[in-house]
Amino acid sequence: MPNLSFSETDQKNSPIICDDAIVRVHRSGIIELWDDNAVQMFGFAAEEAIGKSRDLIIPEKLRERHWKGWSYVVEQGVTGFNSDRTLTVPALRRNGSQIVVVFNMDIIRNHSGNIDAIKVVFRDIRKQP
Repeated sequence: MPNLSFSETDQKNSPIICDDAIVRVHRSGIIELWDDNAVQMFGFAAEEAIGKSRDLIIPEKLRERHWKGWSYVVEQGVTGFNSDRTLTVPALRRNGSQIVVVFNMDIIRNHSGNIDAIKVVFRDIRKQP
């Protein structure tokens, strides 16, 4: 599994400037990419998050439900939470506190059309106007 992160050059060349966190999660549920906004939002350094389960930011009481939904997306290849529809959920920060985030997901397929990973974009709704 690749250890992906955004380089300083990638971030400087990015045409989009926002506070949204971008996280890429392998179909197995292991975090592969954790951008600087994810560091700010959740408090975990990229080195702490990459290679760990997505459970890192999911409150324990919600994990079973999240894994059921994740399995459905990975098995069926569809998600109801894309750029047109989001989901609002609590999320864990490194210090143990919870925040409320809105997220959407985009399925990433390999050259054979199989699901390789899912890109999740999180927005901390505390920062909403």
